Amino acid sequence: MNRISSVRCSARVSWETALAERVPPHLLSRVSAYDWMGSLALLPLGYVMAGPLGEALGPSLVLGAGSLLATLALAAGMLVRETWTLRDSTPPESGGAP
Repeated sequence: MNRISSVRCSARVSWETALAERVPPHLLSRVSAYDWMGSLALLPLGYVMAGPLGEALGPSLVLGAGSLLATLALAAGMLVRETWTLRDSTPPESGGAP
């Protein structure tokens, strides 16, 4: 469980850093709001569907299908080349070392 939490925290830090580096400061609040809205928008639908689907199909099948769907969604995001080649956008400092 601790490994999963560590991965989630690392991913969140990477995401927040990418937002801060690539989104202009005057748009950061709006972009963050859309990010959270998009992330949380379908939660109520999932809550409504989980009980009836679990009863009809069994909890193991519903959890397995949900895990597969989440994995496929993450994998689809990794198909975009810019996702896995994201580099630091800050220019290197000019001049010599102090």
